[in-house]
Parts: sequence; C-alpha cells; structure tokens
Amino acid sequence: MKTFTTILCSLFILCNLNAQKKTKDVKVDSHKLRWQLDYNKARKISLEQKKPILLFFTGSDWCGACIQLEKEYFSKSSFIKLAQEFVLVELDFPSKEEFVRKAYIEDYMMLRKKYNAKAFPTVLLLDTKSNVIGRVSGFRGKDTKRIYTNLLKAALEAIL
Repeated sequence: MKTFTTILCSLFILCNLNAQKKTKDVKVDSHKLRWQLDYNKARKISLEQKKPILLFFTGSDWCGACIQLEKEYFSKSSFIKLAQEFVLVELDFPSKEEFVRKAYIEDYMMLRKKYNAKAFPTVLLLDTKSNVIGRVSGFRGKDTKRIYTNLLKAALEAIL
C-alpha cells in the first residue's frame, strides 16, 4: 500500500509540474483573458485559429498610461468581448529587474525595434502573417475607449 501511495503521489506531482510548464508562457488576467508571453507561440496560435494578433507593449510597473489603459479599457466589457477575436500578446518592459521576463526580453527588444514601438503603451494589430493592420499609442483619456474599440473593429473588418 505504501508503494502504491508513493507512486500515486509521484504521478500527481509530475502531472502538476507538467501543467505548470504548459501555462508559463501565458498570463491569465483577472478577467480570464489569456495573454501570450511568447510571441512565436502566439504566431502559431494565430495561424491555427485564423485570428489576428494584438501586441501590447507595456511598462507594467512604471508606465502610468499603460496602467490606466489596462484599468480603464482592458478591464471593460467592450474590450473583453472584442478580445476573444484576437490572440493577445503582452510584451512587458518593467523597470524592476525581478519582473523582467528574461526568457523573452531579447525577442521583446527585437519586436519593439521591428515594429517601431517607441512609446508606451503601444498596441499593434497584426494579421496572421504578422503584417501591421492597426496601431495606436498612449492613453487618450475619455476618448480611449472609442479610439481603441474602433481600431479593433476596423482591424477585424480588414481581415474578413
């Protein structure tokens, strides 16, 4: 019986570790939106699901406009509903060393340069071939919801 219990516990631990490994490339926010952290995996998902990509360049721990965008738009039902039509990708450039995603930072820097994302926040919409189909930067106060929602809807219409 002791051997059976040991084997059962070992299997449970291995399964749990494997499940954690599979989700480390994803950040699930408080609204259950899945933000991919690995751009290359996101591209594969985009092709498989035939969905455009939403790239979110952010400075999560220092960029006031990024924090406002997340709080006042990404957490609202108008975005959450539209977000289902995209593969969401968060490219975070935090100031605190302990928050830097070391496994991805080189890719993030390359993407920032490739897509000329100089300001934070910058949101890019890409088709399944990684071509830019929409772009907006910054937090626009009371116009943010309208500007970002129009961008997302226009991007979806452009690829249909």
